Amino acid sequence: MEIVKSNQSNQLFNKIFKRTKIYGINDKIDFSQEKIGIELDEYYNLLKSATLNQQSANVLRKLNENGYVLYWYKKKISYFVKKDKVNTIWQRNDLLQLGDFLFTINEPEDFSKSADNNLIVVFSSYPSKRTDILSSKITRRIFPDFFSNIDNYIIGNSVVLRIMDSNGLYGSAYMNTETNTEIETNVQNIISEVKEQYGIGSNKTILTGSHKGAIAALYHSYLGNYVSVVCDPQAEFETLTEDDELDVLVSYMPKIDIEKKFSSFEKQDKRFVIYTKDNIMTIKEEMNKLATTIIFPYNFFDENGNMGRNVKLEISIFLNKLIHEEIKSCEENIDE
Repeated sequence: MEIVKSNQSNQLFNKIFKRTKIYGINDKIDFSQEKIGIELDEYYNLLKSATLNQQSANVLRKLNENGYVLYWYKKKISYFVKKDKVNTIWQRNDLLQLGDFLFTINEPEDFSKSADNNLIVVFSSYPSKRTDILSSKITRRIFPDFFSNIDNYIIGNSVVLRIMDSNGLYGSAYMNTETNTEIETNVQNIISEVKEQYGIGSNKTILTGSHKGAIAALYHSYLGNYVSVVCDPQAEFETLTEDDELDVLVSYMPKIDIEKKFSSFEKQDKRFVIYTKDNIMTIKEEMNKLATTIIFPYNFFDENGNMGRNVKLEISIFLNKLIHEEIKSCEENIDE
């Protein structure tokens, strides 16, 4: 079985990167190419190498500034692809794209179009584990799992939309940057198009996420007038700042002025911020001004570094409460 898996991996690699131009660490790179390989004299991918020496850090910075993301690592070579071309090589049949964003849509079994349907929009967080932060696998860095089975916890027919942020090494927090002013518009357009596709109203569209994804979900719930239930909003990549060796990667992250971003919003109903025992938020004051806050007596992460079951249960309670209120409201309107 292992041999078959290896052969399949080699075939896939050859299909995607066979004609990719490979550069040495000192070579001048042509940034007009769709794919680029960087060969090192060490057994690390370029992300890991960038934390160890300045030369690799400089090359990584240039690749990041020119819109490349690390996609594969093999035999001392780190393979990068333009962020807007990731969907052309990713071996998944469920990926959709709008602008620079990839997203997936999951429908429940025996799904039928109905006014009772709900839309749950999930925003990704930053990776929480060091191994994922330095991984060559794109899903571990910019599409980490948040509540993968959320649809199993939700009442009624719920469509789950997951939006991946591939703008940079670890994403852009789904907010505009100096070099990309269309990020927020793209995100809102994705939500609007999926809503329209399934005939779901804004009052039955709930945005959720944790950490970076929480900030994004709350922010976009105000932009698009949606409901939101978020957990432990996190403005900066604080997971990295706890490790001095990873400081160089922090410098690549977009700096977000949360106070400025949210300054034009006024507190509205049906925006909930959940704090867990292990949250490391530095922006509680801003969040408290914008949403109803709840404190959970649980740690967000379990002993394996995954989202804890108790947190899943508590978040699902709030999601279901919001969904039930809308269903009840619709029924009362029909009776009238």
